[in-house]
Amino acid sequence: MLQATAAVNSVQVPSSYKGKTAVPAFALGATIYGPTYGMIGEGGYPETIVPHTNTPRSRSLLMEAAGGVGMSVGGGDIHITYAPTIVVSGNTSDGVAAEADRGARLAFEELVAELPRRIMEEEGRKRYGTVPGLALG
Repeated sequence: MLQATAAVNSVQVPSSYKGKTAVPAFALGATIYGPTYGMIGEGGYPETIVPHTNTPRSRSLLMEAAGGVGMSVGGGDIHITYAPTIVVSGNTSDGVAAEADRGARLAFEELVAELPRRIMEEEGRKRYGTVPGLALG
């Protein structure tokens, strides 16, 4: 343990390079793939460091970070209840009620066909902050 501490303490980090801070700042975020010195928390708001490991601690930190940006992490089953109420009143023939029923069934079939795309679009928007129909670049 002492050898590891001594080795870490012996690393020299230059204070500047051509007028710029030599220690990278991560206020805008980053994914790090190896040992890296960095400045954390310099943006004036909380930052979360989450290792990409499938551990309870990593998942807890990820949920904390998601909450910090107004999102949630998690899945679960999606339950949808579709129960329209169609009221046909007055002096109408049975054909009007049947036509209303056919229209409701058609609307339901269209919804079922469209729903997976809408769910995926919404999940993408929540994950990546995208707006449907907005081209970024």
